Amino acid sequence: MSPKTFNVTKGGVFTAIVGVLILPWKIINNLFLFYSFIGSMFGPIAGIMLSDFYLKKKRALDLEEIYGDDQTFDYNKQAIVVLIISFSLSMIGAFFPNIAILKLLNDFAFFSGLISSFMLYSLISKTTLFTKKGRE
Repeated sequence: MSPKTFNVTKGGVFTAIVGVLILPWKIINNLFLFYSFIGSMFGPIAGIMLSDFYLKKKRALDLEEIYGDDQTFDYNKQAIVVLIISFSLSMIGAFFPNIAILKLLNDFAFFSGLISSFMLYSLISKTTLFTKKGRE
């Protein structure tokens, strides 16, 4: 955040206030929904990272691009689209529990998100729909 504004004491007080405001006792009452939400987020993120590293970049990282002095930031639009689709696909079963296939996808939210995002990102990254000219 801002080291000039926050010291250790102010950071601790801020964390305590945020901890109370998120109402952790409400999360405990709906623990399965909370775990489902977490799995629905981390599964697609893991699938995108695996597909990007192993298939798109073929296990080669450009360390100069990652750690270089050129601090231009750009979002991976392919990954964002896949994350939204995969998260929605794995989370929708929590809201429609009467549909068996959606409930099953939600029960295994991490794995369904991981597999769907891996497959979607692999397919989307092969197309030129989202890529910039001159970049892979």
